[in-house]
Amino acid sequence: MSYLTYRTRPTALRRPVLLMAFGGWNDAAEAATNAVRFLRSAWDGRAFATLDCEEFYHFGLSRPLVRIAPGTSEREIVWPDTEFAHCRAADLGRDVLVGLGGEPHLKWRTYCATVIELGAVLGVKPSRYEGPTGIVGVLSSAARQAGFATASLWANVPHYISAVENPRATLALLQRVNRLLDGPLDLSDLMESARQFDAQLAEVLAQNRKVANYVKRLEAKDQEADEVSPGGGPEGELPPSQELVAEIERFLRQQPPGPSPA
Repeated sequence: MSYLTYRTRPTALRRPVLLMAFGGWNDAAEAATNAVRFLRSAWDGRAFATLDCEEFYHFGLSRPLVRIAPGTSEREIVWPDTEFAHCRAADLGRDVLVGLGGEPHLKWRTYCATVIELGAVLGVKPSRYEGPTGIVGVLSSAARQAGFATASLWANVPHYISAVENPRATLALLQRVNRLLDGPLDLSDLMESARQFDAQLAEVLAQNRKVANYVKRLEAKDQEADEVSPGGGPEGELPPSQELVAEIERFLRQQPPGPSPA
């Protein structure tokens, strides 16, 4: 049984690459999903296939949405399908397929086998990460076993702002993708959004000594852990962070939005 539904089938693809982003556990600050939305818009991506959600999602955890259908007064259900788009920008030296969806809850191996049907993915320096994995790690493993080269791009996001959209992290992902694919991306608006985000965060620290002291101690712990044991993190004597996380998030959400990353 195929879980893919094709609207069209792209043909004569030039060295195709598949880029995917998953919402949820893998998507701190929504950096990955915003990056893929940016690429799809910038490279004139056209939807060509969907991966049906029925077998892979727990709808009590990832609920469908109701909306008014465009151009009508009728309500329609929007399901959490994974959607694939084909990008063929004039100045882009290869075809790029982008996929966007939430991390599935069920049947990861079947989900990954379905994604692999779409084609090859890009290969660069392999990750040395060891520990809990999400659908990104499982999909990469399945792709390698199928003979495809793979890569995972990650942007580090401080945990105390991981729940807030972070244009700086999105920008870092897009800059790496642009270098790898030699793509024609204009990132000037996103750079301005990142500058404004940095300024807002600096304002939080300037206005609240408690938050500023916490961040300084956290950064000191990170540096110490890197020197002693690469990959380690702060622990032990740092104060509870929930209150500070909420305070930072509340401040940032109150700020006027800058240029949209998408």
